[in-house]
Amino acid sequence: MALIRQRVFRLYKLAVVLCAFASAFPSSAQQVSHSSTVPAPEAALARAAAFTDIRSPSSSAFLLVADVHFKFDKQTVDGKYGLSWAAPDMYHEIFVFPGFRQDVVVSHDKIYRKRTADFLPLPVHEWQSLMAAPLLWKPGKHAHVTAAPRPKEWNGQAGLNCVQSSIERVIDMREPNSTYKRTACFQTAQGYPVSEDIDDHGRHSSYRFSNYKILGAQAFPGKITYEDRDGMSLEMDVSSLKPVQVFASNEFTPPSGATAETWCSEPKLSGNTITQSFYQAPDPGSGTLPNGRIFLYVHVNPKGLVDKAGLLESSNPEAGNAFVNSVHRAAFPIATCNGTPIPRELIVIAGPR
Repeated sequence: MALIRQRVFRLYKLAVVLCAFASAFPSSAQQVSHSSTVPAPEAALARAAAFTDIRSPSSSAFLLVADVHFKFDKQTVDGKYGLSWAAPDMYHEIFVFPGFRQDVVVSHDKIYRKRTADFLPLPVHEWQSLMAAPLLWKPGKHAHVTAAPRPKEWNGQAGLNCVQSSIERVIDMREPNSTYKRTACFQTAQGYPVSEDIDDHGRHSSYRFSNYKILGAQAFPGKITYEDRDGMSLEMDVSSLKPVQVFASNEFTPPSGATAETWCSEPKLSGNTITQSFYQAPDPGSGTLPNGRIFLYVHVNPKGLVDKAGLLESSNPEAGNAFVNSVHRAAFPIATCNGTPIPRELIVIAGPR
């Protein structure tokens, strides 16, 4: 049977403006807290999340500008990213690459989107996953966390400690909807992450983090890379990360022609299962399902039903179109903000087990 996996487009975790390309901060973060003691595994994860989540409610307002790169199969895309962030519910984001531009403004309980395409492009979704990297170090309620030996890559390197966690079944994240193993390594003194390796039933993916840049009491990786077994590679190089005292008066004004939807930073979901015929996927042995993954853009309405879907990437267009037709018959978990159902964007991934 086919394995169906779902990842949400977490716009509420991102935002940006390419309005100023200032010089970068120092190439490595200075010590925010010094310790020669290796923290407990759970404490290491919590420390890393607090250190790098520059979009938490207590974080300083900032402007971030970065170069972004995407490579998968025969597609290579280079672009620019900017994030103007005042608060978790007040920010402006822009992605630009040849032939495409996307603006997103979040203002309190509304999200405004304007893009020069009908669907969210796959490179943009993947780049956003890099900006959401601090979420990697927030284990779920039922995650089992232990100390771990260093991966071979870090053998012989002093001052690192590693943590392994098995993750509960979740949706709306980059990783698959099943129990899988993660190994994260941290610089012991500062506590900032240097790597994250994910193993899911033989499928391996890895993140690397370096060149940290200071932002108040926090820091963010100046360079993030991602690679997986299927040949996808991503890179984000932050050229500028600086605090902002006061933004321009029109910084968070929605762009003309943008669509508006109800929004909140942490919507609640009615469940974690996609129902109906979406699971009736072609058997890989039938020849209708390619060996590679299929990526679909999906827009889900407040009732959990699909009102827009499109094929983003597939080595077999026929199989991809079959999944597009199938997803239109699916029912997704309903997202709510303060009890009110809201629409949302997703990237759905299908592939053989």
